[in-house]
Amino acid sequence: GLPAQRRSQTMVVVKDLEELRQQVSPQWAYALAVHEALKGKELWPIDSILRDHLRDRQVLLVLDNFEQVVAAASRVSELLVAAARLTLLISSREVLHVRAEREYPVPPLPYPAAAIPGRTLDVGAVSQYDAVALFIARAAAVRPDFEVTAANAPAIAEICVRLDGLPLAIELAAARIRLFEPEAILSRLQKSLGFLTGGSRDLPARQQTLRGAIAWSHGLLSPEEQRLFRRLAVFIGGWSLAAAEAVCDAAPDLGIDVLDGLVGLVDKSLVRREGTDDGEPRFGNLATIREFALEQLEASDEAAVLRERHARFFLDLAEQVGPRLTGADGMRWLDALVHEQQNVRAALGWSLSIGQVEVGLRILGSIWRFWQQHSALREGRRWADELLAHPAAGAPSVARADALDGAGGIAYWQGDFEAAGRFYAEGLSIAEAVGDRALLARAHYDAGFIDIVRGDREALGRHFEASLELYRGLPDPDGVTKARQGLVLGRLLEEDFAGARALEEENARYFRTSSSRINLGDSLTLLAGLCTRAGDLAAARGFALEALDLMEETNILVGVLGILQVIAIVEAAVGRPDRAATLAGALESYRSEAETMMAPVQILRLDDPAEAARAALGEVA
Repeated sequence: GLPAQRRSQTMVVVKDLEELRQQVSPQWAYALAVHEALKGKELWPIDSILRDHLRDRQVLLVLDNFEQVVAAASRVSELLVAAARLTLLISSREVLHVRAEREYPVPPLPYPAAAIPGRTLDVGAVSQYDAVALFIARAAAVRPDFEVTAANAPAIAEICVRLDGLPLAIELAAARIRLFEPEAILSRLQKSLGFLTGGSRDLPARQQTLRGAIAWSHGLLSPEEQRLFRRLAVFIGGWSLAAAEAVCDAAPDLGIDVLDGLVGLVDKSLVRREGTDDGEPRFGNLATIREFALEQLEASDEAAVLRERHARFFLDLAEQVGPRLTGADGMRWLDALVHEQQNVRAALGWSLSIGQVEVGLRILGSIWRFWQQHSALREGRRWADELLAHPAAGAPSVARADALDGAGGIAYWQGDFEAAGRFYAEGLSIAEAVGDRALLARAHYDAGFIDIVRGDREALGRHFEASLELYRGLPDPDGVTKARQGLVLGRLLEEDFAGARALEEENARYFRTSSSRINLGDSLTLLAGLCTRAGDLAAARGFALEALDLMEETNILVGVLGILQVIAIVEAAVGRPDRAATLAGALESYRSEAETMMAPVQILRLDDPAEAARAALGEVA
């Protein structure tokens, strides 16, 4: 519709944004039907003509894909100032940063939680999620006989999870239903960017493949932003600002401030800001976007350096956090590791794959309690077995001794006392060879618990007495008190309940003044068990309920197990077998969830409350 003398101007090659604005403005004018106002006039200045035309009109002006001309954002402000009744609806992959702007982020479509293998999903419930509904609609469009069934619903749900609820990705996956069943599509989504092609021909080329869509946004980044974008792909499951600064700009050679770069990537929808409980910003990106960034990283010469920086950053984090997991603010540090567990896994995997096993051994030795407290003992054991068996990990060292302590703790809580004994024995051997007093004190303490399980009173006494003597020569009052707890258990084996209780009450008094809420909870649980063995049921209940408050406060599921056992025994003993049965059932359920065969008071050889309840109620009840 442009006049002939102006028409050729819309075909010239655009060399800069100012020229682009000049070419776009006439098209805006004709879309807004102001050609009558242009008759007999020079086309320029078009902006003033547009402002005059819109000044008194109530108009909704829709501008699509504005990220292509985001530098023209000031023109938007000028139009809004001139035309009070004008409303602009702008779609853009990048925020405009003008004063009148109100952002409405378009999130991915809601999708169900990841399907649990072997569990049947409710087809009707799953189909209510927008992501699943879109997959079903697009699949039916290319294969009219397609329907969701109990058999394929888990795969469809998992496809939507894997694709982060992204509409374009889901549409492209559904288009593959011509050839593949949902289960086969899911199995091919390991490299989703290569599989998700073949969009409708009437879509723009960039929307016919998922890689093309992401590449479109990537091409709008500055070289410095592209460098940061690909480096961030080394993180899995998100990252903090501190992590991004340490890993992505350690040299520094990024060419841009990391925070400014992250803000730019957030503005351009390639990175998402995620909230945390402590208010500090955390960032992440969708799995499909990370896959594209990872391709860019692998194509550069930076991947090896970035992965080593990443692993060493999370080694440092593990060594900072590990000693604090049992402290007063242990929950805060446990949560920090929950946020970073995928990055920790990546660091452990790197250490194994590259042969830098000491990094993995040190991480294992530092944070083994994370797997215990987070009810992930099986995962921790897998890492421990792989790391300790690696050919590069065989030499005796402090790092190996620390890892053996962690491996022994994990095996102990799994109830695998034979393996725990082997790990602890080797750790003690290394500690003796190294001659480190702190290492030796801990190794004797560890070994004493295996003696308790075996009922070896003589060996138990030797190990805990040696540990106590060593800890008394160190600035470690917590260690002294824990070694005294070992002696409590020795007195228990001798059935000296009064002496054991008196010594443990002294330990509990110390832990009430220390920073460790978990150690206090363990001490009170042990007291509850001792009182149960001695027949003082009222005191047992009181200690157990106080310990329960502490375990709930710290959210340590494994700590709840011994408390449930004590309270269930008390309930059975005072004539409430129905309550004892309920608590015994909960104990078994939690033991399975916590992945442990151990309860903290199992070494006290308490009665099985389920048996007492069964005897009183009968098998059917």
